[in-house]
Amino acid sequence: MVQLNNFDVVRYRGIDGLSIRHLSRANLITGANGVGKTALIEAMWLFTGRHNPGLLWNTNLQRTHSSPANPLSRLTEGELELRGTENGTVHELKFGYEKIDGTYPNGRITGAMQDDLRRLPQAVGFIRTHLDGKLVKGGSGGVKPTSSGSVLFDSPDMPAGRPGCIIESTRFQHDTSDEDLRRYSVLVREGHKEELVKTIDLVAPGTEEVEILTDASGESYLSVTVAGGRPRPLHDLGGGAVRLARLLIGIFASQGAILLSDELENGIHHSAQREVWDKALQWINLWDVQLVATTHSAEFLEAAIDAFSDRPEDLSIHRLYRNPDTKRPEAATFTGDALAGARNLDLEIR
Repeated sequence: MVQLNNFDVVRYRGIDGLSIRHLSRANLITGANGVGKTALIEAMWLFTGRHNPGLLWNTNLQRTHSSPANPLSRLTEGELELRGTENGTVHELKFGYEKIDGTYPNGRITGAMQDDLRRLPQAVGFIRTHLDGKLVKGGSGGVKPTSSGSVLFDSPDMPAGRPGCIIESTRFQHDTSDEDLRRYSVLVREGHKEELVKTIDLVAPGTEEVEILTDASGESYLSVTVAGGRPRPLHDLGGGAVRLARLLIGIFASQGAILLSDELENGIHHSAQREVWDKALQWINLWDVQLVATTHSAEFLEAAIDAFSDRPEDLSIHRLYRNPDTKRPEAATFTGDALAGARNLDLEIR
């Protein structure tokens, strides 16, 4: 199982020197707008995927579908630097961008890169990766075509069998993606469809069936049948149904790894939040998943504390705030016996 024990954002977006201590099996990140909650889980996802520099162009990080030649220009000034303890071992990650003009750095172009460059735009830059204090050279490598030209990068070799970690952005929470459908298919093949039906029933009582259908244009979607009615697209039931389905599918797909979720409570009515946490606790233990989620909801936080009352050491609540003197984000962590103190946090509710 891959699990983060603690995490430092040395330099990413507007965060400079933020330390998160004692990450548990389940973690809630709270705090006011603009303090860096979303940026924190983005940084965690980039760190867990440190063997793939191509993630720098991912839309979850860039928050746009455009592809800049220098992805770091939107993520930090200068080098991007992260540090964390994963399964008891400290790792450091640095990304830097090197602009190149027509001539390639000596020894940096692999045969695979040369093949790609014959059919892609001329190289204009190189992503430098330092992992655990060493400059990465070789590995799988890659070429990223952008509107300004191709960008080259070396990749460290990923350990065999290392699971991939998943991040869910708020921008994609109101519908199911092709990736969700693929993960749903695996879930069904492994015999967990009934659990998904029961989950959606929390917000849509009478749910009888969940399946993949195709519309007239050939697009596939997740459909539900409620109380003997006709199959309807899942999103017709509202954001809560989509959120719950994606939570179960996401935890299932994150087996042995980490699920990072932005604004997990979105669309889930307060009356169902305790049951949702009971389910989430069951799933993360069943599939060995570490959950890290952001929230704005005091009710959602209360429901989590109640759900973990018998095992408070498995839940940590991290409140981000700006230090009044330095103006930098800092974190106060509540876990175990200290969880009771988190009930009195002055959260921004919306």
